[in-house]
Formats: sequence, C-alpha cells, structure tokens
Amino acid sequence: MRTISTFIAFFAIAVTTGCASNTVATVSCSMPSAQTVDGYVVAAAGDLGLASCHSNFDSYFGHLMDIAVENPAAGNKGQFANLIRAGIDSGAISSRQGKQLFNEYFEPEFFALKGEARSNCVALQQKADYFRDMDTELQNKKIGLLDALGDEASFRLSQRYYQDLVTVIEAIDHSCEASLARR
Repeated sequence: MRTISTFIAFFAIAVTTGCASNTVATVSCSMPSAQTVDGYVVAAAGDLGLASCHSNFDSYFGHLMDIAVENPAAGNKGQFANLIRAGIDSGAISSRQGKQLFNEYFEPEFFALKGEARSNCVALQQKADYFRDMDTELQNKKIGLLDALGDEASFRLSQRYYQDLVTVIEAIDHSCEASLARR
C-alpha cells in the first residue's frame, strides 16, 4: 500500500512539473506604467515591436499625450516623433499615417485641407466638412503644441493660419456665389 501511495505521489509530481514546463508564454500589451515621457516611449516602443501589440498604437499615443500634458516640455516633440517612428518601423501605422498624425498635433500649419480644396468652387461644396476638419485639427494642435509642448508661439501661429484659411475659404465661396449669380 505504501508503494502505491509513493507511486501516486511521484506520478502527481511528474505530471505537475511536466505540465509546468509546457506552459505557453502569454504576451501582454498593457499600457506601460512609466510616468515620464521618456520612460513611456521606451516601454511603448518595446511593446510595438511585438506584432500582437500593433493594434494598441492609438492607445499608446493617447496615453503618452496624457503624460506629456502633465509634464509639458519642448523635448516632448522629439519623443512623440520617436513613438511614431516606432509605430512605422513595427508596421503598426504607415508612413503616411505617421506624418499626418505628427503634423496634426505638432506643426503649426494645417493639413486638414488639400491644396485644391480651398481654391475650387466645386470642392467648396464641402465647406462644412472642411471647417469641421479644421476645427478638429486646431483642437489637436492646442493639445499638442500648447498643452504637451508648452509652445504658445507655435499655437498662436496655428490660430493665425486657421483664421487665414477661414478668410480664404469664405472669400472664394463668396466669389463662387457671385459668379453663379451672374450667369
């Protein structure tokens, strides 16, 4: 009887250790816990190196923005560029998406409108959409330039570009309406 008990105990230990050595490692794509911009970018870039974490790029970007807003500094711009570069290099986002995202938040000029959109009567039929896109981009520039970088001068420049675009669009729209009225 004692032999059977010893055999059962030995068998249980063998099965337990055998199963333990065959466990599958799981990959965690949770938000990095770093509370500094630099530390967060290093951790998020590492996660983006894992294909299973690519879908988290937007979450990583948003969380980095939250950290940067709490710690505004001019150097944050370079760290956002690093995160975007890591996203591009890993295949999480395309080069075009990366450039668009960076420009939308950190460049004073507006990219919501394509060149022809503000100088074409046919394209101005979508004027409400253009203004909505410009409003969204201005809000993103406020978050990026002013809140995350603390760059008031660049944000004020963005506001001037915004007003200039509104003036141009309204002038062209007025000209188009006048041209139609003369027909």
